[in-house]
Amino acid sequence: MRSSFGQTYRGVLLSKYSRLSSPRQVSVNVVRAPLTVDKEEQFLAEVTTLGRVYHVNLCRLIGYCRQKNHRILVSPYAAGGSLYDRLHLTLEDRESGIPGAGVGGGGGGAGGGGGGGGDALEMSIEGEELGGGGSIDAVERGGDEDNHLSSPLTLMERVVVALQIAEALRYLHYEVEPPVIHRDVKSLNVLLGEGGGTRLKAFLANFGLAEEMEEGLPSDDSTVSQLRCCGTPGYLAPEYLERGKLTRKVDVYGFGVVVLEMLTGKRAMIRCPTADEFRTLVEEGSNHLAAVDTVDLVDVLVLA
Repeated sequence: MRSSFGQTYRGVLLSKYSRLSSPRQVSVNVVRAPLTVDKEEQFLAEVTTLGRVYHVNLCRLIGYCRQKNHRILVSPYAAGGSLYDRLHLTLEDRESGIPGAGVGGGGGGAGGGGGGGGDALEMSIEGEELGGGGSIDAVERGGDEDNHLSSPLTLMERVVVALQIAEALRYLHYEVEPPVIHRDVKSLNVLLGEGGGTRLKAFLANFGLAEEMEEGLPSDDSTVSQLRCCGTPGYLAPEYLERGKLTRKVDVYGFGVVVLEMLTGKRAMIRCPTADEFRTLVEEGSNHLAAVDTVDLVDVLVLA
């Protein structure tokens, strides 16, 4: 997958200390040149944040490389792809490499913000930064192993995903000191594991925009002063977009949009049919929400 941050590959992590260890599939995110100040800040935010948090529903960081101009993040491979892919893209879309889709399905990890895939990457990473030593061989995406990704998520699976991401946010907001605000909660940053039904696992990923809340402020509404607003259109809370007020509620708003995506099957930004402009999903669905008109609002796949 290509993004403004970098290129994400699917790889295999090999241990150099034990022949008994099975190779592990990983996601390798290589920061795209040139290495700008923004990219360096995102890389450092990813490493420092994921280095001090741990939760079953957070996409963890296995290792990283920061040598000369090389910036590489290694995280577990999410075989189920991103929530965005499962909600909005067909299998044909993913295989064609549409922006925001993992090529051929599958998921990225830390810093990837979406699916894995792409061309084969010729590289080897060794040393302590991979948690005890090892090497990564990147491989090309292929085969029919992810054909199950063409099936839509059931209502139960959407509820399971929502509950797990809510647990991840509760952990970041109330169980970490200082608390962490993700700032970019969206369906593309929710990765899915294998399995289905109640066994489906969801992971919140991509902490490149994460901010720590200031200590010494009221825990219920701590604010981080912002010189600029960062995030993704359609997921930005109005008070943050208009006044730069960054609180836990910014993540809660983004999470609410993700839940609305799962309910409606629509993207966070919707092109207006009568004009060359976009409206947010919240604006699009506000009339239905006010009237509790679930028939026209909810995804037909959920109603079925």
